[in-house]
Amino acid sequence: MNNSMPPVKRQSNIFYRWLNYGKNFADKAANILYPSTCIHCSTPISNSQSLCALCWSDLRPITEPFCPILGLPFDIDMGANTLSASAISNPPIFDRARSAFIYSDISLSIISKLKYADRPDLAKYCAQLMANILAPILEGNPILVPVPLHWTRQFNRRYNQASEIARHLAKICNLQMELTLVKRTKRTKRQVGLSAKERRKNITNAFSVNPDALNIAQSNRIILVDDVITTGATLNEIAKTLKKAGIEKIDVISFARVLNNMHI
Repeated sequence: MNNSMPPVKRQSNIFYRWLNYGKNFADKAANILYPSTCIHCSTPISNSQSLCALCWSDLRPITEPFCPILGLPFDIDMGANTLSASAISNPPIFDRARSAFIYSDISLSIISKLKYADRPDLAKYCAQLMANILAPILEGNPILVPVPLHWTRQFNRRYNQASEIARHLAKICNLQMELTLVKRTKRTKRQVGLSAKERRKNITNAFSVNPDALNIAQSNRIILVDDVITTGATLNEIAKTLKKAGIEKIDVISFARVLNNMHI
């Protein structure tokens, strides 16, 4: 019996082997010409789209104990179901908020590059970290809804950073994402530098709900996805709009969270 490989198959295997060699060579050449560097400090590192060990140690994840509603971290364990002062004095319209990291120089650097330095690739890194730290709130097959940009701002930036994070998070966690449920109908001033009262006024009546997408979302828990939670004014306004449309369960998540004593 002749066990020799047919010529066509042998040639095909040789072709793909050389193709693989070529790819490996190109990858190695790219690493030499454009070495991977830390996202924050640009120190050379082995893995692309990551942080060096020193910067990673300065990234501050939000873990328990924290407020069960706003997700604000407590310095000490206050006991089960203890609410933060902010959750008591100014309860949100949404049900729960969770963020992966405290807003700091490191998280600011990552988000700033993602938003303003034409680095949508960093959304995947953010989503990977969020998927690990925020796993409990992502359980139960919720629908991810990114906070929308006004079309003019998205046109100038080319992409919505919240949508990019949500897209990767949906893929990592095998969740559904709905891009068209919420629309930003009013072009507002940037929230940076505004007081909490000014933020609420600036964002009032800025969103609408797409009735065509409402049937998909109405019986499901919605998770609004954003890059940073500051005062929560934007997320509260979207939650108010969604609850008026009949959505009952709304949680919010973000990569970073500004604490009460911080100002941006």
